[in-house]
Amino acid sequence: MSDRCLANLIHDRMWAHMLGLGDENDVTMHESGVTREIVVGQIRLRLKRHNLGDRVSNYPTQTALEFWVQRREGILPGMEEITLAAGYRWHTDTKAIGAPVISYRDGRENVIWAMELGGGAFEGGVTPITWSPLGTPDLPIVDITGIGQGEAGSGGTQDEL
Repeated sequence: MSDRCLANLIHDRMWAHMLGLGDENDVTMHESGVTREIVVGQIRLRLKRHNLGDRVSNYPTQTALEFWVQRREGILPGMEEITLAAGYRWHTDTKAIGAPVISYRDGRENVIWAMELGGGAFEGGVTPITWSPLGTPDLPIVDITGIGQGEAGSGGTQDEL
């Protein structure tokens, strides 16, 4: 799998798992196009893969850039919101999921803190992602030995082709 394909697969599985958790708790899930957010009280989360240095990536749309900025001014008391990135540490060299992590940042690149939430991805009942490469499919055998043996110069009849 390509890195992007694998990242999308992992993200979709995390999101599907979170949807199930939202049904049982006071959690609101928002999905609009490629934007997926989880809201718990005044905390808004996005699921992200954390690379070396707790870098996360996303296309820098205005909405994405605004999400990572922690706004404190001009917000009415009790209406404050904290945005966090929750996800997993990604080991690029082995393409392996590491420990679950949550991070707080003020701007996409400015990590204030990051905290691992436990052990590796295979602890705590999380199902590992497994896949097997697809083999070469069996191709049909086509017999073309009779083609071109019709009248001389005709290349065969339509029925023979």
